[in-house]
Amino acid sequence: MKKVTTLFLGLLLAVMLMPAESLAYTYVYPTTYTYPTYQYQNQANVQSQVDYLNYLYRLVAQLQDQLKEQRQQQPVYYYTYPGTQYQYQYQYPYSNHYDDEVIVVGRARSNNDRNRNDDEPDVQTNSARDIDDHSAELRGEVDMNDYRNGYVFFVYGEDEDQVADIEDDYDEYRDIDEDGDDLQKIVVDSDLDGDSNYYAQIYGLDDNTDIYFQICVEYDDDDDDPVIACGGVEDFETDN
Repeated sequence: MKKVTTLFLGLLLAVMLMPAESLAYTYVYPTTYTYPTYQYQNQANVQSQVDYLNYLYRLVAQLQDQLKEQRQQQPVYYYTYPGTQYQYQYQYPYSNHYDDEVIVVGRARSNNDRNRNDDEPDVQTNSARDIDDHSAELRGEVDMNDYRNGYVFFVYGEDEDQVADIEDDYDEYRDIDEDGDDLQKIVVDSDLDGDSNYYAQIYGLDDNTDIYFQICVEYDDDDDDPVIACGGVEDFETDN
């Protein structure tokens, strides 16, 4: 009985240590015993173990396939540690739930901030009215758009070139030199934000004379430098 038990344990150990490719066969452990019943039972035992191990191998193969498929669906990130030749791979399953969101990085721009895309002031000179032999009413309008602190003024006189060249020749109101009847200036607003219409009554004009005028605004540009923008030259003739 002791020899049978030892033989049985040896047979079981041999089955457990069999390589995978050999498990598909049925082995009968060599024995010197001549008991047919014992040989039949031993053979059935081995077949049962083989079937069970084959089942386990198939189960492991299925699990490996599932893990492989899951890894292929996950993003893979590679990190290289600075100063070394090693590269580390990191896998992390996630759902990208930020796709439909807008993330703003940095400081939001306020209405007082300016950049190169800001709209420059709109300046327009309108026709004069209430014209007589020595006076008239000048008219114009200014919209500062994205800028502030506009210094609004009219220029007028008998010299058309001097009146027309204000925007090109000057950057600040204070630099404009008056030149008698040929060029005069008059301030109508010193701190415009937004838009407004302007009127200026002028006197001391020569009768039967052509007068040229335009409205202008001084403001600080994107570089905080003073500049002048004008609305175009209009003209009228005084009465006799």
